[in-house]
Amino acid sequence: MSPVYVRSQVVGVTVYERIEGKGYLEVHVYYMGAEVVAEITITTLTGVLIGVYLSPQDFPLLLDVGQYVVSAKYRTYTKTETITIEESRTTVWRVYFERKLCFVATACYGYGHPFLKTFRSLRDKILLTNIFGRAFVYVYYFVIGKPVASFLLKHPNIQLAMRRLLDTAHFFFKYVLK
Repeated sequence: MSPVYVRSQVVGVTVYERIEGKGYLEVHVYYMGAEVVAEITITTLTGVLIGVYLSPQDFPLLLDVGQYVVSAKYRTYTKTETITIEESRTTVWRVYFERKLCFVATACYGYGHPFLKTFRSLRDKILLTNIFGRAFVYVYYFVIGKPVASFLLKHPNIQLAMRRLLDTAHFFFKYVLK
């Protein structure tokens, strides 16, 4: 099995209905860009089990204000993080499990290139927020991405041309995503 890179993002969104001493937790788990059903375990900092839930269907979940240890499990991949629940707020935890596959931007720039963050941000902030974008991400990850990347790695001149296109896209999306 190839290594999996885990990224997580915790953001807060104001809840308009004020509930004294309570806040909401919302969890979304993504595998290779597509949202998946994952097992979420919530415990107190001292290890007392609050419950085991399925993301995203069991969320948002109303919890007492405080800190919790939240663990997301999908297949054999696990990510655990300490989450703070604030009064009358919704804490949204997004976990991204990504296999180390050679896709188009990675094939053109190489692993760890800073431009890859922009393309991931495009995926997370724009494409995964609507049904058409999610469909595109699914097709990209499971149908066309890997063969196109393999083709680019075998043809350096075409890879260079694609990199120039991606450079342009990067500079455009860098400003759109701010």
